[in-house]
Order: sequence, then structure tokens, then C-alpha cells
Amino acid sequence: MSIRIQLQDARSVYTNLDFIRGKAILSLKRDEEITAVNVKLEGESSSRLEGEPEIPYGFSGMRRRREEAVIETEVHKVLYKAITVFPTPKSQLAQRNGVFAFQPGQHEFPFEFKLPFNNSCDVFRPVVLTIGGRPMQAPATTDRHIKRALPPTLHAFEDQADIRYYVKATVVRQAFYKENFRTESHFPFFPIEPPRPPPNRMETYARRQHQFTPTLELSATAKSPSKSPTIPRKGSGPASPSNTSPSSPLAPLHICIESRLPDPAIITCNEPIPLRILITKLNDSPATVYLQSLQIELLATTLVRAHHLRRENSTSTVLISKSNMRIRLSEKDKVMEIDKAWWNRIPLPNTVAPSFEICNITRSYHVLVQIGLTHGLEDRKF
Repeated sequence: MSIRIQLQDARSVYTNLDFIRGKAILSLKRDEEITAVNVKLEGESSSRLEGEPEIPYGFSGMRRRREEAVIETEVHKVLYKAITVFPTPKSQLAQRNGVFAFQPGQHEFPFEFKLPFNNSCDVFRPVVLTIGGRPMQAPATTDRHIKRALPPTLHAFEDQADIRYYVKATVVRQAFYKENFRTESHFPFFPIEPPRPPPNRMETYARRQHQFTPTLELSATAKSPSKSPTIPRKGSGPASPSNTSPSSPLAPLHICIESRLPDPAIITCNEPIPLRILITKLNDSPATVYLQSLQIELLATTLVRAHHLRRENSTSTVLISKSNMRIRLSEKDKVMEIDKAWWNRIPLPNTVAPSFEICNITRSYHVLVQIGLTHGLEDRKF
């Protein structure tokens, strides 16, 4: 006996509200008695972390120590749909006490599922099995459940985080000593983007101030004030000239750097990042600002949870990296904006997965902007 799943019009990737159609094909070499054939659509989010055990404090108030590390596993069913494809009201096979007799050959059972938009994570109670007299407990979930959109398929960080979707078929046999035959067919899932809010002029930003070292001096054309003699007072010492220097230092250049994105901040694959970089002078320094280097990265942060254990993994995608640019920034009302032509022709790679939040795994993104600036007078840079 064997059973396999054949998907109809199989796609390279499935998304929300798609239909998954196919058939479960049962192959028999001899007569068999079967109770039912069930087909399930499942999505599973599992996390596996290694760390120190969580041991409560003892009566002495001292925490007990344990040399060996523990491995915590947490599993959540983010998607679960089940149908019985056999028997059906139209089944014409002879039955006896709910058991159907199948003859040798191939038997096909069609099925159809529709992928929902949100997850259906319920409390997954642990299943206790006894093997060789020793209880074996399946990985359990916690009471922390989140109602969100279905997450994408994920296999990352050396099996620390795993999100998979599959169709499973089970042939149920009545006798307790006969094994139920099962098979799974996995498929990739990628969620659709939720509806965006209407466009507006609001922006979200990150801001940082910086003050350059006060190394600038007046240009050589600036002359020091003339020395004037001091009239001595009666009873005072000899006259001394006024205390002046040939040049005076300029006020140190003080600037504010801002990186701005539309609010809410949404970036899309195959499109450039809608980023603006502004530099504002905060004082009246006559110095000119030059752009020396520019690097823009997309940082992906994945937080994996397994009961009391937490681990944060980060990856980086460099979008642009330039150095030795030496570009003079034009100033208008003390505000300078870096030309967007440096990055608005670079689309975001289509390999970037969407952000999501699920019971035990969360992924978010940040845009990291690093710029190098120099400053100086028109004929001198520092």
C-alpha cells in the first residue's frame, strides 16, 4: 500500500486566497480494508533554541546549577484545515461496521482548499507517547498566540526557525496493529501585501546631530584689528598694548542629519527605497559641507523565541556603497539634501522576504544610512 499527493496546476509559490487543488492517489497491491481517507492543509511554525535551563529558586534562595544545556522547542499550528475525502455520501463501496473493502489498483480522491489570509493558531496540546515504557512528549506551545496574517515560508539560522506549509493525506485503518499510511506534499507560501493606507505627506525620520572639531580659522584675507596705545592712569604701571591675535577661530560647524521615509514606512521588492537624506546647519558657520562617502543597508532582524529562550539574528543587504565622492552639497536656507539619484535607480532585491509577526518568530527591517562628511571654506577642506 502507498499513497501520494498530486497537486493540480502546481505553482512555484502560493499566496493568500489561492486555491490548492489536487488528488490523493492510493495504490493497492492486494485487498485492503480502510476506514477513511483524510486530507489536511497545515502550516507549522517551529523554533528550536539551545541555552541554559530555567530552574526556579530553591528554598535556600540560591539558584540551582546545571552543567548541561537544554534544547527548547516550540511549535505553533498557524494553519489547519481538514476534510474527509472518503467516505463521502456518494460512496458505493460495500462496508461492514464502518470498514470499506478496497480492491487492488489505483484509487483517486480529489480535494480542494482555499488559503486564508490570517493564521488560525490554536492551543496545540502536547501528545504524550509511550515508547519502550518511557514517556515521550511532543514539543508543546505556550499560551502566547497572535492573530496576524500568515507568515511566509522560512528555513533559516541552522534550523533555529522553520515555517513550512504542506498538504497531508492519511489512510486510516481500523485494526490497532495496522499502521496508518501518511504522505506530505510541501509547497512554498508567500503572503500578499495588506491594503495600504491612502497616501499622505507625513514622513517618519531618524535624526542625529553632530558638531565638527573647531579647526577652521578666518581666511588669510581677514585682517586683525589695529593696535591702539593705552593711556596710563595715574599710579599705574607702564602702558601695554591691547591683547589681540592675528586671527580668530570660527564657531565649530554644528549640523543635524535626517533620514526620512514615507509614513507608514513601507518598502517593496523590485522598487527603490523612497528615502530622503537631509543635512541642516544649526549655526551660522560659513563652512561648506562636502559628501565624502555614502552607504545604505537594509538590516533584517529575526527574533526567535522558544519558551524562556530568546535569540536575535541579523542579516544585511547592501544597496549602495560609495567612497571618495568629494561632492559639494548645495545649501538653501541652511538645508542641504543629498541627491536621490544615487539610490533611486537601485531596486530592492526580490529575494527579500516580507516582515511578519507570529507567535514564536518575528521579522522586522531597518534602513541603515552611513554618510561621511567633510567641511571647509571654499578654498580649503578638512
